[in-house]
Amino acid sequence: MIEVSYVGNRGVWWSGGTVTAPVGPYGFINQVSPQAFANYGLNPYTNPADNLLLGQTLASTSVISRVGNILPYPGYSNKNTLLNALRPFPQFSTIGVVNSPTGNTWYDSLHVKATKRLSHGLQINSAFTWSKSFVGIRPNLFVQSVKSLQPTDQPFLWNTNIVYTTQSSFANRFLAAATRDWGIGAFLEYGSGFPLAPPTATNTNYIGGSEMIRVPGQPLYIKNLNCGCINPYSDIVLNPKAWVNPPNGTFGPALGTLARIYLTK
Repeated sequence: MIEVSYVGNRGVWWSGGTVTAPVGPYGFINQVSPQAFANYGLNPYTNPADNLLLGQTLASTSVISRVGNILPYPGYSNKNTLLNALRPFPQFSTIGVVNSPTGNTWYDSLHVKATKRLSHGLQINSAFTWSKSFVGIRPNLFVQSVKSLQPTDQPFLWNTNIVYTTQSSFANRFLAAATRDWGIGAFLEYGSGFPLAPPTATNTNYIGGSEMIRVPGQPLYIKNLNCGCINPYSDIVLNPKAWVNPPNGTFGPALGTLARIYLTK
């Protein structure tokens, strides 16, 4: 018997974890909006100099020459950074949001199942799944959910369970009783690997982190993952030359796109 089916589901209001990216460690509540930056002529999303300026103190000559002398309220220390001064609540450096119900999930799959019921002692069950699973987290107030592959996404998964029950093959009733009804089984499973996230960038960026940039022509691995010669306890297989940091004040390709979305919403 062969069964073919489609399985899909959608999830809403999942816990979004601690919201901190991509606009700095201040969550939903204490974000600096694009309009707040624009009020001072700043564009830290596309101008690296403006991005790096956010990390300087209000007393620095670079900040004064760019935006003037600004204090959110009387008595505010000019030793605070420009980024902190532009926040809705500048007296706080961090107001995180924990477990906000802003997560979404998507799952779509084709399932094929084949079953050979017990006959002559043999029974086989086999299943194949072709699927795609996404997760969406809203990173800030100005962007809708950002959709990406789930860390547990496996596009292809196949498993087979084989069970054989020994039959009565001897005329002698003692031998027949001793050899029949023994069970021999095997379970086989093969599947795609899990997604491997790009390395997190370590460059200086005052409105959020991003990912490193892929270096053209450089292989992802320095060894063949299927060679059977890898010692997982000591061997390094990832190629460190395959990725490079974006310039300071800029985004890598993934969250750089988010920054452009952030500006247009």
